[in-house]
Amino acid sequence: MSSDADSTPARDDRMDRGLAVRRRILGDAYVDAALGASDSFSAPFQRFITENVWAGVWDRGVLDERSRSLVTMSTLATNGHWHEFALHVGGALRNGFLTPEELFEVCAQLAAYAGYPVALRATKEAKPIVVEFLEEKSS
Repeated sequence: MSSDADSTPARDDRMDRGLAVRRRILGDAYVDAALGASDSFSAPFQRFITENVWAGVWDRGVLDERSRSLVTMSTLATNGHWHEFALHVGGALRNGFLTPEELFEVCAQLAAYAGYPVALRATKEAKPIVVEFLEEKSS
């Protein structure tokens, strides 16, 4: 993903830590697909977000991953980043950060602070993910 000039022990450690968090939150399949689709143009960005977002923010240790997940989902929904919102909804359910009932409360909070259209869209985006999660859980 990077040239030898970009590889130092400190950077490799940030990359390893970031990948571990990224995989834990979004799942191996998503991360493998994102990394596998990268090329000489996009690989440096994959490294950048892994080191700076996943290691630099998510792995800071001040907030737990559940709290970061709540903040992230709310921010993504408020800004209309629905693909990423859906990824984080799936991660929050899969990792046990939120129950479907708690996810509904995130949507209710969005209605109060970001507006009903945002909350309605968040509910619409989350519904198939919740349904799939509940089906998998019951089988």
